[in-house]
Amino acid sequence: MDPNLDPDVAAYLSVALSAVADLATASKQLENLTFDDIVTPQTVDAAFLDAWAARSDSSPEFQRCAQLVATGAYKWEDVERWAVPFPPELAEMRNSPSYLWTFPKADSHPGTFEEHGFSGSEPGFSRPIKGGRNDVVGPSDWSDDDDEYTEIRSWLV
Repeated sequence: MDPNLDPDVAAYLSVALSAVADLATASKQLENLTFDDIVTPQTVDAAFLDAWAARSDSSPEFQRCAQLVATGAYKWEDVERWAVPFPPELAEMRNSPSYLWTFPKADSHPGTFEEHGFSGSEPGFSRPIKGGRNDVVGPSDWSDDDDEYTEIRSWLV
């Protein structure tokens, strides 16, 4: 600083310059901050999935899985092995860094409708494939319900 500067002015100037330096440091730290540094992932456990299934906007597939868990026929821990079709919310939770999946990863394919006692007429379930092999899926099996929607909508919002 200038030696001819009034000492009171120099003191105020020193405080102001220090605040500017602190602001510059904080701005640089904020630039380097990621979303994951601020938000911790939501733990996905049985209680969380039960609460999610109670939401009015959960998918029919998810609600059907919750019904099966509530009856004691299945457990949430094994949902990746038995849920056919797999609810979209669970797929997004499983693959999202915002959710911490606490269940063991499934080793095998979930199976077919028949293996799990579904006729395909339950609300929210896709129809079984008519004729041919059960593991083949094609355009005739895809729903046309979403044709009018042009934007992709996440079940997690």
